[in-house]
Amino acid sequence: MKYPKALTGVRLFVPAEILCVIVSLLTFIIVILVNNIDFTNMQQTDVLINRLAVGYLLVNIFSIIAFVLKLVGFQIARKDERQFRKSLFFSVIGMIFILFGLFTAGTFASFVWGVNEVANLLVVIYAILAIYNLAEKEDDQDVMKRGKIALVFIAIIFGVAVINATITIFIPTVDAVFKILGAALDLLGHAAYLSFLLAAKKMLKNATV
Repeated sequence: MKYPKALTGVRLFVPAEILCVIVSLLTFIIVILVNNIDFTNMQQTDVLINRLAVGYLLVNIFSIIAFVLKLVGFQIARKDERQFRKSLFFSVIGMIFILFGLFTAGTFASFVWGVNEVANLLVVIYAILAIYNLAEKEDDQDVMKRGKIALVFIAIIFGVAVINATITIFIPTVDAVFKILGAALDLLGHAAYLSFLLAAKKMLKNATV
């Protein structure tokens, strides 16, 4: 086997990303529910709040499991491709800022969570670049194409987030629309990244010295 460490890492990334897809789906449902709560109907509101609580709990549990799987995967895969080291580095940075975010509030809290989002973005970008480098060595056009598609989704999601942060300052009423749009795009982005990882797993499994 040509890239045993990278293959082991990607094998961990796949279930982690499946969990991320589930988290994105749950988040999308939660956003829809939050924007459709009828506070005049207390019985319906109580039911929705209970469902939201369960949803948030599952999101947190799945997110933690996915993070651990990715962290272990990056630690292993970095031995076959240097770009994975950067993903590992920004994973740790993101985790540190998450911990800071739990004990901060106000403008500084927004800054901390913003840094965490950027760190998460860089984690995925460097992971894609790492696998893309291996795909170039193997001349696997399918994996390279899927990697480019995943990067396009990341760029779109980031762009929508920036537009949302800018526009909602002047037009707060569009925040709900952007949240729904962002959640939908996030789900599609994770699906594209999962497709990329599955193709990469197959490529690395078939790669021979």
